[in-house]
Amino acid sequence: MHRDVTNRGYIAMLSVHKNWRKRGIASTLVRRTIEVMKKHGVEEVVLETEYDNSAALSLYESLGFIREKRLYRFYLNGKDAFRLVLVVPPPELDDDDKDTRKPIPIRYLAPSRTVTIPSLPYDSDDEVSSR
Repeated sequence: MHRDVTNRGYIAMLSVHKNWRKRGIASTLVRRTIEVMKKHGVEEVVLETEYDNSAALSLYESLGFIREKRLYRFYLNGKDAFRLVLVVPPPELDDDDKDTRKPIPIRYLAPSRTVTIPSLPYDSDDEVSSR
């Protein structure tokens, strides 16, 4: 159910090769994706990530995503996932030109329907998951 949301963006998959991590590539890709989605009028952005992938959870939460729900046995390998949601406020109009939109920061307040779930430890030596 879409909970009365008329336009929802979805990030299906994001992966950065091990040799290229810690350079801001993933955060830049996500930020640019959100900016494009905002131009198309999305009201929220949704994605899923493995429940124990603390690197991904940290990235998305630093961009303002909140953990909405734990999805048990979501992936084909049997792992659980978290559904993460970023609420996108409507764009503000500039005072000089009502058709020009001001950039809006990525970080937003979590909707009231969410519950904070603590982070889990992450072993950076593990291989990237298959999904």
